[in-house]
Amino acid sequence: MNKFFKPILRTIVLFLLNIAITFLLVSCVTDTSEISNHMENRIKKAYFDEYIFPINPSARREDVSYDKFLKRYKDDKSYVYLFVWEIKEDSTEWSFFLNEIEYTFQHEIEFVVYRNSDRSFYTIQKSLDEQLFSREDFEKALIDNSIPFTTE
Repeated sequence: MNKFFKPILRTIVLFLLNIAITFLLVSCVTDTSEISNHMENRIKKAYFDEYIFPINPSARREDVSYDKFLKRYKDDKSYVYLFVWEIKEDSTEWSFFLNEIEYTFQHEIEFVVYRNSDRSFYTIQKSLDEQLFSREDFEKALIDNSIPFTTE
């Protein structure tokens, strides 16, 4: 009887081990500082459709790129993605106000926030107003990604 149960027990243990390894790999991929290729492509396509194609119908979607993915935040329905879409290196010092606090950067920066639940883009201010993330979360994302800024 032991010979009968041994292969079944071995199969069960291997199955559970495979599930544990799969769970570990999936949890590594879903780190909030990373973005999947599928989501990256979806956001690039949406950006192209909304901002580039209407202005330049001969543009190619493959040419759409962003400078740096900063952070992914959990939304009540899905996720919100924060990007530095473009840093205008030829610009001078640049600043903007966010909830009455002035943020100053070395160059002009285009920040993009994409909310997956409604598949739309938001400004940083609207993201804060909608409580998609906090001002502290925004500052931490800048610091964690070595984007120098000052506040006043």
